[in-house]
Order: sequence, then C-alpha cells, then structure tokens
Amino acid sequence: DANFMCAREIQGSIRDSVKKSLDDLIDQYGLSHHFESRRDFIHRVVDGERRGHFTFVGLRDVTAANSIKSASGYKYLWIEEAATISQEVWDKLLPTFRRPGVEVWATWNPEGPTDVVDKFFRQDLPASSIFSKDDYIVAEVNYNKNPWFNLEDNAFNYKLMLADKELDPDKYEHKWLGGYNIRSDNQVFHERVHFFLPSEVEFNAMIS
Repeated sequence: DANFMCAREIQGSIRDSVKKSLDDLIDQYGLSHHFESRRDFIHRVVDGERRGHFTFVGLRDVTAANSIKSASGYKYLWIEEAATISQEVWDKLLPTFRRPGVEVWATWNPEGPTDVVDKFFRQDLPASSIFSKDDYIVAEVNYNKNPWFNLEDNAFNYKLMLADKELDPDKYEHKWLGGYNIRSDNQVFHERVHFFLPSEVEFNAMIS
C-alpha cells in the first residue's frame, strides 16, 4: 500500500516524467489488471480497491513545491536524472521524507564529481562518521550488466557502443560505463557541501 513520488528537477509535462516507462513495464509483464493508469497517477489496484499510487512531479514547479511540503505520506521517493538536482532542491526535499522506513532512490548518469547527488552518494556518505554502509546502497548499472544488450538483440545500439569504445574512449567511458564527463564544465571544483539529513531514512542510488 506504499505511495511513490517520482520526481525530477524540471518536468514540463507528464511526458517528461518516467510515467510512460512504468506504463510500458506494466504492459510488458502483463500486469495491467493490477494497476489503474490515469494522466498524472498510476494506482495499484487490489480487489477493485486502490492501494497506493505513483505520482509524478517536477521539483521546481510552483505547484510541486507545495506538494513536497506535505510529502510525508510517501514511503518512496525516486529521483530520476538526479545529476541535474540542485543543492537548493536537495536541502528542501530530503528533510520532508522523515517517517521511519522511508527510502530515497536516485538514478543518474554522472556528469562530474561535484554534481550534488554524485558527491553525496559517492563521497560524503562513504566518508561520514554518522552514516554507515547499512544506511545506503550504491549500484553501478551499465550496459555490460544488461543480459539483453547484445549484438543479436540490440544490433544498432551495440554497434554504437563498440564504435565509441574504438573511436572515442572518453565518450565511451562516460556514456556507456558511467564515468565522469571530462569534457564538461562540471570539472570545475567548488567548495565542499555538507548535508544535514533526517535519521531513519534509507538511501539508495543507481547510476546508469
């Protein structure tokens, strides 16, 4: 019966969200009878009753800013394209999810080590004396961990990957292996940022 908030920094419309990806997965696995998909929500349905839902927000939208303040009813926060999340949004968002057992998920393709989300999960948490490895999980998920990404099933994209690997190693490292974009302006290092976050929150990260 848990509720999910699926968020990104800027969401011009529902088409910018991950809703279509979730709808496609529901159809792919033949689970449509367990869900009710509306324009802005996906409801989980059990015995004809709604039990939990996915909602989709843009974190910089004016209306979303108000909904975030009352987001304590959500058990899961999924931040997609988290590399674009600003320090201001992190500082306002994370303390809102303060109920015990809440999980914060973030998925992103790293740009540079000063990205707020990347720095938090891959530098600040590991170095912290407050948080232990039981408080967070970081998983790197690249093409080489996808059993369906191969020359037979994804010939064109697979060849693009091989071409990048052969012709542009830096691009290959960033695009396909989750490495930092060494051509980006994000390589300019800034002053260290400190996070003050609520207890009893489980942090998860998935880097793609």
